[in-house]
Amino acid sequence: DAPILKGPNTLNNVVLLCTSAGVAKYGRSRKPAFDRIVIGYDSRVRGGDFARSIAELFLAYGYAVFFFDEPCPYPVVTFAIPHARIKAQLGVLISASHNDYRYNGFKLSCGNGSQFDPKDRDEMYTRFIEPASTADVKLCPFDEAPDGKLYFLGGREKAEGFDYAGREDCRINILNEHRDHVMRFLVNADLLARQSRSENPLRTGYCAYHGAGRAIVPGLLKQAGLTHIRSITHNGLDDLDGLFPSFCSEPGREQQPDPGDPRAAAIAVEAYEQEYPGEFENTDILIGTDPDADRCGVVVKVPEVQRHLYSGRDHLLLPADDVWALVLWYRLQS
Repeated sequence: DAPILKGPNTLNNVVLLCTSAGVAKYGRSRKPAFDRIVIGYDSRVRGGDFARSIAELFLAYGYAVFFFDEPCPYPVVTFAIPHARIKAQLGVLISASHNDYRYNGFKLSCGNGSQFDPKDRDEMYTRFIEPASTADVKLCPFDEAPDGKLYFLGGREKAEGFDYAGREDCRINILNEHRDHVMRFLVNADLLARQSRSENPLRTGYCAYHGAGRAIVPGLLKQAGLTHIRSITHNGLDDLDGLFPSFCSEPGREQQPDPGDPRAAAIAVEAYEQEYPGEFENTDILIGTDPDADRCGVVVKVPEVQRHLYSGRDHLLLPADDVWALVLWYRLQS
């Protein structure tokens, strides 16, 4: 309904609902028919409103909807879709991932949490999404949802300020399940426990990039055994702000809230140094996640004797390929 978002090539409520109607009809045409969907959103502007409209559409199409009660990481959405207590065949996240604040997007997952096969995507688009129109849009408000058709996903406590439409008893603590699942990936939990008791424990910084990882990521790190974690709050970097004020575009150039972008990583390092003066030298790594927390950047310190190789810089953003090579090496050695 916003004047600046009109048109069929813009992400607005009409385009989202028509697209979602096509997806809903595609699912109902399957044999057996799809009947369960997980829907989430991150810190993007009006993401929660867009997600709720989509949820109301899928309710109207007879789906059971599992709706996140606060901004959530995409990995938690993809974890929830095939979860034994949910067993959904579809998942949607409203997010433009690490892109500039002027964008938003529609991430669609299949029943195992991954992307749909290209053949299925082509059929979904050509047969159902492309011909969809406003005539296919129908909505069922949350407070009119039939019993057994609307559930809310979140943490142990209710989300502050969220309207559960009188269905507070239909909540699933998926964050606890996700945390337990992630802990099973630890190769050497004893190592983490030992370092936390050592004279020189691992010291970690974290930057949420105004996104949905702000509470979940530090919580996972602490659960894993890290005891010295400093989250960046300087300039509101841990606020759920879809305008990403710390990463605003410069004239003629986009500045993305992407932890894998050296420019964005430099902003995080500068904010860390301003918030914790003199502590960067005592910090081992600085981790950053993008707004939907499915992309991770790792900043490490450069030893003084090697700084001449890096134009005198005292820190380095590890490329994602290097990080995964190290993870693979460690996994094979353990």
